[in-house]
Amino acid sequence: MVIVDAAASLADEEVLDQCDIAAEATHRMIEQICGIYVVITYIVVTGCDDPRLLAHRVRCRADQIPATDAYSAVHWREIAQSSIQHVTADRYL
Repeated sequence: MVIVDAAASLADEEVLDQCDIAAEATHRMIEQICGIYVVITYIVVTGCDDPRLLAHRVRCRADQIPATDAYSAVHWREIAQSSIQHVTADRYL
C-alpha cells in the first residue's frame, strides 16, 4: 500500500488517475520481474479526518486475501464509508 497526501490544490480525479496508473505499473513490474502476484493499493488521504478509521481500513486491506483487484487507487472519502475491499470490488464488477 502507498499512502498519498496530495496538495489540496490538485483535482481529486487527477490525483486518483495518476495513482491508478502508478498502481498498475507497480503491480505489473513486480509480477514480471519477481513472478509473484501482489495487490497494490494507493490510498489518497487528503482531507482525512479520522486517522483511527484510516488505520483500521489499512489493516483490513493488508489482511485481505488477494482477490478480484490486482491494483487500485482509492480516496479517503470513499473508504470513510466502506472498506477498501468493497470500494475496489464495486469498481471491478
